[in-house]
Amino acid sequence: MALSLINRWNDTYGDRMTELVMIGMGISQKQIEQTLDACLLTEEMVQDWSEFIDPLPSFHI
Repeated sequence: MALSLINRWNDTYGDRMTELVMIGMGISQKQIEQTLDACLLTEEMVQDWSEFIDPLPSFHI
């Protein structure tokens, strides 16, 4: 493992990393960033999240 991965490794959960990789020719980094930024939550962040319906079953470890 690379040194940076070893520093982030957890024996129970692994590396816990999420990466998004775009590979292509003639793509605009700025356009990709703007498009992804437009997907971020805005006003939803200040709402009481307990009011939202959680469609997933309860999860306990």
